Amino acid sequence: MPTNEKTYTFRASEDLAPRTREAFRTWRDLLAEEDVGSGAALREAMSGFCLAVARRARALDQLDNQSALFRSTFEMFVDATEKAVEDLEFVRAYEEWAQADEEGVGDKPALIVSWQPIQDALKAAIVARITSVEKKRSLPTAVRLDAGEAGLDQPGYVLCHDLITIDRELFRRYSGELTLQKVLEVEDGLRRALDLA
Repeated sequence: MPTNEKTYTFRASEDLAPRTREAFRTWRDLLAEEDVGSGAALREAMSGFCLAVARRARALDQLDNQSALFRSTFEMFVDATEKAVEDLEFVRAYEEWAQADEEGVGDKPALIVSWQPIQDALKAAIVARITSVEKKRSLPTAVRLDAGEAGLDQPGYVLCHDLITIDRELFRRYSGELTLQKVLEVEDGLRRALDLA
């Protein structure tokens, strides 16, 4: 070993090594995907990875112990990769939802999610769209409603990732309210959609 090199040891969770190997395989596979020529999948993954790294960077700056720095760097790489893959899966899932979801005509149900003082001041409300289109896969930002809930005639989903602001004068009619349990589920969905979880 050259004299200008050092050996570092550190304690880590038992799964860090296999997760690190899996993270490297993940990036290898992303680079090898046939559709990566367009760059879309890789850009999505890199964007998520860089955001996850940025969130952990401050903590790394405060580490004086070099072994702890190396361990935290590996952990950051693995966590950021896993988060990027999770986000990429959601992107693909949302694309499937969008392709299957056609608005059609007529009244569009929606759930008001904005703070009441905002509505009073702006005479407008932030709403999450509700769709009745059945989906092939579930998403953490889509809260299922059964027929009869909130006055719906058929089952549907509150799309916490599909938010718009509309004038209150455009509201046609009051339909109903959610149960407390569903309100909590919508809150969780909004946190995921806005990356506040």
